[in-house]
Amino acid sequence: MRILKRHSTDSHTDSLQLFRKKKKIKHSKKKLQEYSAMFLSNVTIEDERFGKCIFEKDANRNTLELIYGISEIPFGKCKNPEIHIHVKESDISQAFRDLSYVYDNQERFILEFCKGAKEFCDEWEETDSQGNAVSLDFLVETCEIFSITVQNTCDDDLTVSLSSCLTDASGRDLLGCHSVIAQINCSTNEIEYGLEG
Repeated sequence: MRILKRHSTDSHTDSLQLFRKKKKIKHSKKKLQEYSAMFLSNVTIEDERFGKCIFEKDANRNTLELIYGISEIPFGKCKNPEIHIHVKESDISQAFRDLSYVYDNQERFILEFCKGAKEFCDEWEETDSQGNAVSLDFLVETCEIFSITVQNTCDDDLTVSLSSCLTDASGRDLLGCHSVIAQINCSTNEIEYGLEG
């Protein structure tokens, strides 16, 4: 009998925890809806180069986040990279200028990206499908930037980040499936490299 009673209590406790969890989720959704109604709206910005873009404006945080636009503009070998813009509202014009600058100088930035990626490959002792050390020429030939992100840093600078996953000729992922990120500060032309994922 005690075992049954304890099982029943555990079941009751589980039901109570599930009820509290559902209530918390419902409360969170309600708060999110209230926040959305109070602070979020869509704004359209027409850029001379990138066309009509729709942003979600957060009036509380004074930020803009791209939700539609800038599509099918090739970057290097990638015909349609994902473009993300999430910046302070006051920085939106500079964000478009920085994005244009990176596009105008894409060959140079792709080469710099590959140089940074090569350093990671050397550190990880990565090899190509024939067992040779991954070369810079191989990376330049195969690297495809799949994502470009413009955002504010914690120091309020604007950066444009390029992201790519590296594979050898047989399609094997390099660097443990991590993406290589190159974060470009267009004001200083400094580039910081990292791995993500």
